[in-house]
Amino acid sequence: MTVKQIFLIDALGAAVSVILMVIILPALERWHAMPMDALFACGVWAIVSLAYSASCFALADLNQPKWLQGIMLSNAAYCGFTVFLISRHFQALTTLGVVYFLTEIAVILGLVLWERHVYRTAYCSST
Repeated sequence: MTVKQIFLIDALGAAVSVILMVIILPALERWHAMPMDALFACGVWAIVSLAYSASCFALADLNQPKWLQGIMLSNAAYCGFTVFLISRHFQALTTLGVVYFLTEIAVILGLVLWERHVYRTAYCSST
């Protein structure tokens, strides 16, 4: 897996998140009970991540590790933000809502670990 491919995967994942946060989850609010403003905040974060990853895929000098570090940090921070939203709205969330958002965190943290592996392979291998 190359750094360029990681940015493509990350951009596709962010696009899925935008669709979920902006279109699908608002329509299913009664099933998860996450407030619309929280979904909107997640959607904005996903849009920014999509723009960043797509830009890096298309334009960035991927010989520099800072671009991959940026998306790794953003993805990890998004997970922290989602934990904050879960804790802030825990009393209102349904069990399905908690499970959905914890699953989202697990998937994104898995991606961060994969990105870390690619980072180490691409930038930290001895030559």
